Amino acid sequence: MRNWRPIVLFACAAQLAACRASGRDGPGEPVDAAAKEGAPTEPDASASGAAKGDDAATPPEVPGPPASGVDELPALHGETEAELLARFGAPTSRRTFTMAECCTEFEIELYNTYRPNEGHDAVEIHEWTWAYTGYALTVWFHRQGDAWLALDTSIYDDGVEF
Repeated sequence: MRNWRPIVLFACAAQLAACRASGRDGPGEPVDAAAKEGAPTEPDASASGAAKGDDAATPPEVPGPPASGVDELPALHGETEAELLARFGAPTSRRTFTMAECCTEFEIELYNTYRPNEGHDAVEIHEWTWAYTGYALTVWFHRQGDAWLALDTSIYDDGVEF
């Protein structure tokens, strides 16, 4: 007899694709492929900005779930990619697109900065998502001068439909 597994709802196609690409069966804490197979692993110190063997390495911060299904984290707006990489570790998934390819309901807030039909089609956006048990954090970055800065954020429960 086949073992049945519970249905896992995904917030968006990007989250589903990220889970499949990482070899996970559903949303939750990021999983190291070697750890999933039972092999001993060392934490990836490079993800938190610490050098390997650095005893003072700080584990990545976990932002905590949203207060009400879907929230923003405006305190992150304006942070650089490097700052968020050091703070939260490597994202579960990364995606790059232009505003010409935007926007689903999930990304609609980007129109507050880059309105359609106003010459923003070539603006490149980096989307980083960290998946945690029961929720995910997505940050959209845009280039300002030489830096990629957080433009908008969304923290949302698993199963939220945008």
